[in-house]
Amino acid sequence: MSDKLKIRVIACCKNEEAILPFFLQYYSSFVDEIVLYDGGSTDKSLEIISSYPKAKVISTGNNDKIDDLFLTKIRNEAYKEGREQWDWQIVVDTDEFVYHPNLLQKLREYKANKIDLPRVAGYQMYSTTFPKYNSDKTIIDQIQTGRRSPIYLNKNVLFDPKTVEIDYSVGCHEYDEGVKYSGYARSPKEIMLLHYRWISYHYFLNKNIYVSNRLSEINIKNGWGGHTIQAAKMSEEEFNIEVRNSYNIFEDNFLERAKAGGQEFQKGYSYVTFLNFSYCRLLDIGARLEPFMNNTNNTIVRKPLCLSGEHLAVEGGLKNIASRSFDAVIALDVLEYVDDPLEFMNELFRISIQGVAISSSNTVSPPQLLKLAQGKQIAMYLLVADDGFVSQVFEEEFLNSKSNHRMLIIKQ
Repeated sequence: MSDKLKIRVIACCKNEEAILPFFLQYYSSFVDEIVLYDGGSTDKSLEIISSYPKAKVISTGNNDKIDDLFLTKIRNEAYKEGREQWDWQIVVDTDEFVYHPNLLQKLREYKANKIDLPRVAGYQMYSTTFPKYNSDKTIIDQIQTGRRSPIYLNKNVLFDPKTVEIDYSVGCHEYDEGVKYSGYARSPKEIMLLHYRWISYHYFLNKNIYVSNRLSEINIKNGWGGHTIQAAKMSEEEFNIEVRNSYNIFEDNFLERAKAGGQEFQKGYSYVTFLNFSYCRLLDIGARLEPFMNNTNNTIVRKPLCLSGEHLAVEGGLKNIASRSFDAVIALDVLEYVDDPLEFMNELFRISIQGVAISSSNTVSPPQLLKLAQGKQIAMYLLVADDGFVSQVFEEEFLNSKSNHRMLIIKQ
């Protein structure tokens, strides 16, 4: 068998002249073909694409409005053309970069081990300045600050088209959805998916204004792309707060950082624990409640955090805890680090009788959390730091859901 891998990238675009040089530079370095489904670009996008020999354009007509049903159909069908000739296909947006320091070698290992649907770890990337194109440096070389985004960006973007049948839902952001799973071999999350949208306030704002103004009626009706409407109203100070909360993802010791916990939730610890869950048997995941042990009304069982592969886990696990073992479960500053956030949340609901209290990183999806809690007779308390834009988005999601669950805005 040849050691050479044949790889194709598929993406949809319209008027992406700012990000396309970085996208094409990066993927041209290791793939064989880049197919861009263009919706009628009027900027320099087509000119830029034509300067890269491995890239080709397929026109979808002049799509003035964004119709996510149409775009999802492209993503679900385009990979099938000539699928037998490709070892791997990558289906991404033009601001998404599949990364591993030894990506081709890792993909060869997956082939040898018959892994056909690798898991990826998603990161939102941040910068106050837009990068300058440099033929010797990729965007990844230039911007390395980000935050984990497990629910939005742990997407099924990389797969063996010979064996995998892709079936994305709208947006492709549903955590661990997008395939018919039977018989597929997964991998640990060793490969990263880096999303470069928060790269200078000017770029971020203009991108979201442009997208939000193009949302079709069906998108607006279903709330698809609705986050861009809020993002288009973001102030520069709110943007800079998000950037300041990022870190170098290649140097981060996330276990130590996760164990330390976020100081912004100190007031939330005492409020959730001792006003809402008094005289209870509590499970404290991550031992966050240590500063508040002077209150003796609660019996508190602590489960420390540990490293499991590249991810965070609870020492001893949760599977061996009987259902409804605790009146309440507290898991603060944990969700963004675990391997499977939604499975983790299901376990918290399973072992709790009255309530689950969690804090959200700014990259965890409130609709997903609400969907998960829907129909359960257990209260969910979500703590969100009051940093302007993000807390506003969370608050609107909760109000629109008409949920009985509670969100607490904690002042930093």
